[in-house]
Amino acid sequence: MKPTTALIICLLATTIGYAQSSTTPRKGNFSETMTAVLKDFTFNYKNIAGDLVLSQGEIDNYASNIELEGSESCMITRYHSALDTTASWQAVMGHYEEYPQAAKAYSAFYRNLNNVNIKLIDGSILYLKGNYEAPKEELAFVTSALHLQTGDDRYKNLKVELELLYEMNSWVININVVTKEDDSKVRPDWMGKND
Repeated sequence: MKPTTALIICLLATTIGYAQSSTTPRKGNFSETMTAVLKDFTFNYKNIAGDLVLSQGEIDNYASNIELEGSESCMITRYHSALDTTASWQAVMGHYEEYPQAAKAYSAFYRNLNNVNIKLIDGSILYLKGNYEAPKEELAFVTSALHLQTGDDRYKNLKVELELLYEMNSWVININVVTKEDDSKVRPDWMGKND
């Protein structure tokens, strides 16, 4: 076999192998995975959406092809709306029976999120920053919100929420990456009229 032919066969095999392996969920380190999710935000998570898991009423839930290390599940939700075509990404990070353990994990996840950044094609770096909402056992839920520090219009509505909530005898931690549009943009016209 000629060297050129062998090289072409190797390249094809590598490309096909890579394409097939990218359809199965893969878990990476926290920062790298969150960076991949944030980068795909501008594509409405189309590059990381896996198989349809559940279609119910006005929503479709898809498996995420990338998952945060230690997460129980990662899901992409799309809404059936002509006005709001955005999607959201959620990672269920864990269920905890004891509040102190949940509060400690919540704080650790916030520190991890606060260290996430993405590097754009032009070389600029965007940092995920927000205000830490301290958990309190007497509260049924608490949310810390983070945003990318940028004037880039593609990311102006991006919001990352870290939630700690009490649910069915356990504390649950979720990380949500959502679009926060102005209500007037997603509300039907008839709701905005005061006739």
